[in-house]
Amino acid sequence: MMALRLGLGLLAFAGCGGFIDLVAFRGQSLRSQTPWSARLVIWWLLGLAGIYVVSLRSTVAFVLVVAILLVPTLRSSSASSATTVPTRSESWPAFGVILLMTFWIFARPLVPLAWDEFVWIGKAQIEGREGFGALRAAALVPGREVFPPGYPLLWSLLPAWLVRSEDLATLSLGYSAARLLCFCAFALALHAAAMLRVCAGADCLRIRERRVLLIAAVATTLMAPLFFEHIRLMYADAAVGLLAATLTLTFLSQSQAQRGLPVSMAVPAFLAPIVSIVLCGLKDEGVGHVAAISAMALLLGGRSMRVSALCSLGTATVVTACWRFTLARHAIENTDHAIGVPAVLALGKLFQQLLKDALDPLSWGLLWPLAVGAATWLLLARNRNDAESATHTRAEGRFLAAALLGQAVMLEGAVLLGPEVVRFFALNGTLFNRMLVQLTPAAAVVLLAFAQSWRRAEG
Repeated sequence: MMALRLGLGLLAFAGCGGFIDLVAFRGQSLRSQTPWSARLVIWWLLGLAGIYVVSLRSTVAFVLVVAILLVPTLRSSSASSATTVPTRSESWPAFGVILLMTFWIFARPLVPLAWDEFVWIGKAQIEGREGFGALRAAALVPGREVFPPGYPLLWSLLPAWLVRSEDLATLSLGYSAARLLCFCAFALALHAAAMLRVCAGADCLRIRERRVLLIAAVATTLMAPLFFEHIRLMYADAAVGLLAATLTLTFLSQSQAQRGLPVSMAVPAFLAPIVSIVLCGLKDEGVGHVAAISAMALLLGGRSMRVSALCSLGTATVVTACWRFTLARHAIENTDHAIGVPAVLALGKLFQQLLKDALDPLSWGLLWPLAVGAATWLLLARNRNDAESATHTRAEGRFLAAALLGQAVMLEGAVLLGPEVVRFFALNGTLFNRMLVQLTPAAAVVLLAFAQSWRRAEG
């Protein structure tokens, strides 16, 4: 029964997204050479974003979001101009990783395993028990609001919408499906941006080098055990990180399409703004991720990347402002994420704690020293091949590195500008590790880009 509820919920979301695609975007994903597996994930994101915007119950926000989403659709988009060259040799790594992650995510007890899981699933039970809109109504009652007050609600709404139940085990299954779908979006974005490609033009790897690359990828994956532990939990941090990296890779694939480079999978023009909406609904940090990534796209990207970045910033601003205005109108204050005066005196201690957490070999291995080194090389190296046939140009590599560093600066700045309680948890709890979980997918993208760029430079 639980599996049936989940299956019907997933079909409902995909069906809603497909309907929106046909009506509002003239079937953009259908007209492109997009695999059906990717098309379903895109429709799921589109359906989720659409239902979330409706749940905000703001006509102004709805109209503004629709207007912004139509901007990239009316322009020439990657879905209509890109030449797709689908090959099994390029797609099997993405689907293979998805299968492995499916087993890993679902191989856990269907009960809360950590304190915050009780908080997330408790809010989801409100929506599952009382129906659509119940959690929003409960969150806007002064003095009786759900804990923590003022937080975005989508991560609690999502499992309840998927399974339509207040049962603990069924909601736990819904959370697992939500995390898997976020990972699917990330894996397919990797495929679309050719991050898994081991052969570009005449610069093909030999069989032995392919094996070395595969071993290196597996070793890199195992470098961050804390991330893979988090992706099994109901925490939102891994989902936020996966979708933030998906947004970055969506910008990158659009840049490749603009250069006329044959791509593995066409990406609809509306995908980036849609991912931005979902990110802002998951956690307060979501809007910061969108702002950091979009700012780097505006600074370092081409014309198509800039248009998509502006649209993403627009949808993120509308959704966030709508929720904040609703909170203010009901006298609800999000004290945990309030912005104040920078705590300059705490900067040294915060930096020391961040280094201590990031360099913990039992939690992260060597991931962060390698990721910082790779990002620095991508930003500063001058001996790279910028030929039009290259998978990633120097500017695109710089964008990926800058996106990672921009997100890191945004998260640490939020701690510095936030209330004292946030710095207390950063110095005495797991806050920095949870922020590093959000950055892990972006770090993986930077390492993949470094491997490809280094190979071209050496070749």
